[in-house]
Formats: sequence, C-alpha cells, structure tokens
Amino acid sequence: MARQGRNRRRDARPAPDRPPRPRVWWRRPRVAVIVVTLVVAGCAVWWWRSSASSRPPDILLISVDTLRADHLGCYGYGLRTPNIDRLAAEGVVFEAAMAPVPLTLPSHASMLTGLIPPRHGVRANGDFRLPDRIETLAEVLQKRGYQTAAFIGAIPLDRSGGLNLGFDHYDDEISVQSVDAEKEVQRKERFANEVFD
Repeated sequence: MARQGRNRRRDARPAPDRPPRPRVWWRRPRVAVIVVTLVVAGCAVWWWRSSASSRPPDILLISVDTLRADHLGCYGYGLRTPNIDRLAAEGVVFEAAMAPVPLTLPSHASMLTGLIPPRHGVRANGDFRLPDRIETLAEVLQKRGYQTAAFIGAIPLDRSGGLNLGFDHYDDEISVQSVDAEKEVQRKERFANEVFD
C-alpha cells in the first residue's frame, strides 16, 4: 500500500495554477554523491601532492636527567637558557610531560616506546633490558626514512638496556677516568661537552 502511494506522488502532476518546481542538482541524490566524491577526491589528491613534495620535519629529543623544567627560560624561569630557549621557540614544547617512573632507564624506555613500565617490562636501571619485539620511536622513524642517532651521557642508557634499537648511531662510550694512580674507575656519566664533541 505504501509503495503505491509513493508511486502516485511521483507520477502526480503539479496543479495547473502552480508552475513546476525546477529540479536542482543537490536535490538529486546520485548527482550530489558524485559531486561530493569528486570534491573529496580532489582535496585528497591536492593534499597527497603537497605533502609528498614537502620535507618531513627534523626531530630532536633532548632528555636531561634530573633537570627541573621550571628552571629553564622557555618555561618561564627568570634565568635565561639561550640554546634551549631558541630550540623551544622554533619547535614544539611539551608543557605537561610526566615521567611514569623516577628512574632513568624505565623512563626513557617509556619515552621511546609510548608504553608504561608494566607494558615494556623495564622496571629499574641495570637489571632490565627493553625486549627486541617492542618497537621504538627510532625504529618507526627509521622506517620512514629518517637517519637516527643517540648521544648518551650516562651508564643507565647504554646499549645493554636495549634502547639502541632503531638508531643508526648510538654513542654510549663512556671513557675510563683515573681516580688514583693504582686503580682506574669508570665514571657513570659524561659531561655535556664530552657527549657533543
């Protein structure tokens, strides 16, 4: 019954005293779908061409162990830290970053994997290693054509912790320093000028 009523309406002619209503393209569903599809496809092609020719952004991750963010100029501290302030002004600054654990190796494992310690398995310095099966940020960037490098200044981040996965260059050499004439002791860290020579 409903179908016959619908057909009647379609076949019905307008009253002679009213002119026929013009049919416009946006009232025809097929035409509207085709037009919208073409517009979306055109936008997608334009975006693909513009992004394909653009260079991916450079990425620099600076991690300084035991440095309070509120003591850097870029976070509003009165003392200027010119190099970090300049990098912050030209890049992205995370204002609410939190460490999931107050230990160097597990915290860096979380930074480089996006996982919390119970998920990546690194729970302390020295006794744990990031499993090879867990993908790191360096591996993701490497697959996308980035050249990756890490320059390490402290023993907890040496390659034995597994954070070297995905880095083309992982500089974790910490030189042996003489502490007294009879015995050489390895320091547990390097000074900044030794990390970046």
